[in-house]
Amino acid sequence: MTEGRDFRRMDGGRPDLAALAGGVVHLADCDLSEADLSGLHMGGWWFQRCQFRAAKVMQAVLDGAIFEGCRGAFADFRAARLAEASPRGSDFNSANFGEAVLTGARIAGCKLTGADLGGLTLVDAGRFKGATVPRAQAADLLAQRGLQVR
Repeated sequence: MTEGRDFRRMDGGRPDLAALAGGVVHLADCDLSEADLSGLHMGGWWFQRCQFRAAKVMQAVLDGAIFEGCRGAFADFRAARLAEASPRGSDFNSANFGEAVLTGARIAGCKLTGADLGGLTLVDAGRFKGATVPRAQAADLLAQRGLQVR
């Protein structure tokens, strides 16, 4: 990353994300577990190997953000904007993406077991190529085409 600011986890500290909102930021190896990131503007940020376990990310703006090798079990992304976002090789099992804006997001190769993907339709499913989704979500997608999963 040539522009913006880079932060790496040091001594267990967390950068003040609210103060950084609006700029281009690269966070690596940061622990954001249980952090309240609701409503922050983090569009275009690059999260690398960051922890989001049970983080509150509701209504955050993450358009164009990159999540590389992140872990976010039970994170709450309800109503967040993730348009054109790119979570790669990340694990968001049991996370809540209900009502999140995922337009143009590329969510390939992520673990989403138990995640709430909201109103995902079969048309949207192509963006999730290679992702692991809950059986119930897969059944809902196939039911849209009249197929049953047993």
